This record gives sequence, structure tokens and C-alpha cells, in this order.
Amino acid sequence: SAVGGPLGYLQVGDKQNGQRFDAEDLRLLRSVANQVSAIIENAILIRQGRERAQRAEALRRVASLTASTATLSEILAFSLRELVHLLRADIGSIYLLDESTGELKLNRELLYGIPLDLEARLGKIGLADHAYRFTATATQKPWISGEPGADEQALTIYQSVFDALGIQSVLIVPMIVRGQGMGEIMLGCRGTAHFDRSDL
Repeated sequence: SAVGGPLGYLQVGDKQNGQRFDAEDLRLLRSVANQVSAIIENAILIRQGRERAQRAEALRRVASLTASTATLSEILAFSLRELVHLLRADIGSIYLLDESTGELKLNRELLYGIPLDLEARLGKIGLADHAYRFTATATQKPWISGEPGADEQALTIYQSVFDALGIQSVLIVPMIVRGQGMGEIMLGCRGTAHFDRSDL
């Protein structure tokens, strides 16, 4: 075990000389298991430190772009690419709320890894549509699923793209400005249970 709890177990078979394991054997096995646990724990901490550094660097790049003369669309497209790479996702998209048309809709400039011919399937959701109230934009809550095909919360508008691209894990996060949902970022991965709460 390590500081965070059990990591696994060490299993041994019969002794070559046919004798039973004794207290000295048990002490040796515990010593080896503790040393291996410490090595694993250190490797986990090193990996987590690298991931935190990568996230901080990505946030720095996005922040520096927001201070530039880039347009909102350019900033969002850059941010989407950074998120896709940082979280090792296969696809990404951003929906924005268009108050003039009363729709939550996709901007074709804000797609990553999604063929343009599937853009029509992603489409838009009218604010008066019953499904809109279940979006991350409306609820202002993120949605994570490791199996969106079997998840009752998966909206039909997303499901056709998940099916077409073989997406098995989804992370959808609302974009909130001054307490109002203004859109949402959707990331998808072909591996199951790829995203977790730490990705929020």
C-alpha cells in the first residue's frame, strides 16, 4: 500500500524447495511490497506533476492569446485545440448561444476532429426545444459519461456524432459568463471512461 491506499498485491506461488512460507518469508515479501509501493507512488506523483505543469502552460498560452488582438472565434478555436491535446481527446466542438436566433448552435470554425459532413448532424438546438433544458448550457453543469451510447442523459443531437465516430467517452462543460450559460465545450474520446472529474 501507499499513502493513498492499496495499489495492488504481490502474489507468490509454492516455494521451490516445497517448504511452507514462514514468518521470515512474510517479512521479506512485505519489505519488497513496501518498496515497490513507494516506487509506484513516486511515479504517480511525478506523472501528476507533469500533468499539472502541462495544464498550467496551456492556460498560460490561452491567457496570452486573450490579451492579443485575436478575435473571439480565434481565441475559442485555439482554446479548443489546446483542450483536445491536453486531455488527449479525439474530437472537440464548441456550441455558442445565439440570442438573435434563439438557438444553441455549432460554429464550423469551432470543430476539431469532426468531419464537416457530420456538422449537419451536430446542428443546433432551439431554446424553446424541450431538449435544450438538458444541455450543459442550460443546466450550467458539466456532463461526463464513459459510455454515452447507454447513458440516458445523452442528447439525441450529440448521439448521432458519437455513433458515427465511435466515441465512447464524453466531457461537456458549460461556458458561463456573468451567471448565464453562453455555450458549451464538448470533447470526445474513442476510449471508454477516458475523462474524469479532474478534467473539469
